[in-house]
Amino acid sequence: MSDVNDARRRGTPSAAQSKPRDFEVELISARAIHKKAVNLLRAVSLNVQGQAPLDYPSVVQCAQLIHRSLERNPDALICVGRLRSPENYLFEHSVNVALLLGNFARFLGMKSGMVSELIIGGLLHDIGMMLIPANIREKTDRLSDEEFRIVRQNPLYGESLLRDLPDLPPMAVTVATQNFENYDGSGYPYGLQKKAISVYGRMTAVVNAYDAMTVDRLHRSAKAPAAALKTLVQQKNTRFDPEVVTRFISCMGVFPVGSLVQLQSGRIGFVMQLSRRTRQPAIVRTVFNLNRMEHLSPEDVWLESRLGAPPQDTLKGPFMGNEKAPSLNFELYI
Repeated sequence: MSDVNDARRRGTPSAAQSKPRDFEVELISARAIHKKAVNLLRAVSLNVQGQAPLDYPSVVQCAQLIHRSLERNPDALICVGRLRSPENYLFEHSVNVALLLGNFARFLGMKSGMVSELIIGGLLHDIGMMLIPANIREKTDRLSDEEFRIVRQNPLYGESLLRDLPDLPPMAVTVATQNFENYDGSGYPYGLQKKAISVYGRMTAVVNAYDAMTVDRLHRSAKAPAAALKTLVQQKNTRFDPEVVTRFISCMGVFPVGSLVQLQSGRIGFVMQLSRRTRQPAIVRTVFNLNRMEHLSPEDVWLESRLGAPPQDTLKGPFMGNEKAPSLNFELYI
């Protein structure tokens, strides 16, 4: 039996779930939660570098806020997670890994307590990187062999920082230690392979790589979400567990939230919400008309029936770019 399926049965029973909430309403809470989480990790970094105690109760509280937001409307927090700045990469990346990991765990049907523990693990998965000198961590040129050796120590630093933290779930230590292990044994720090890597480590490796690919970094531009998913598929059986990759793509959808797509009408826009049933785009915020080559006032267009009314448009496919069309920035339309 798949250990991904087996993981669903472990963990504490589900607590009372938060009530579903409209996307636009939840978006307000999601912005505040995301900002709070980024600020918390910035404080954690200062504590780690200053060898001060880590404020673990605040991490737990933040994980609970993320969990409840995902329960109310996961697309809102995932949308906010797409708003990034290269200079805040380390903190925003950790927050995004936490929320994507929590959303993935919920999709797999894992119990509430397990979802919360994975969110905590996601928030702290890069804590060891906070001890890597900034001039190496933020270097835009190719790392030297010695610099790369130093970077590869970050999971061990994380394990050391978290191992003796009171009340920290073991799963969080596993996430921090194993997210750079590769399915074929070529990863680090221990060179584990296949099922020797915990299912939670294999999940985090996929989520970690996906998020890193879909954000602008100091040394390279972001990939489109669909292109990042294609890269995950290409690296199945080498870097990643093939079953975990398949499940993650099912969770995110072929056109994840934030993807730029083209509709049959000639309008292009950003995917804002997915159908919970099919994981296909349900709402696209249209911002440009290719037929008239003009910007549009942002309008949310339904691609599935709603309250008995037919869909307002249909999906043509990903927008692959057009030399006459402008570059569109998702941050301007959310």
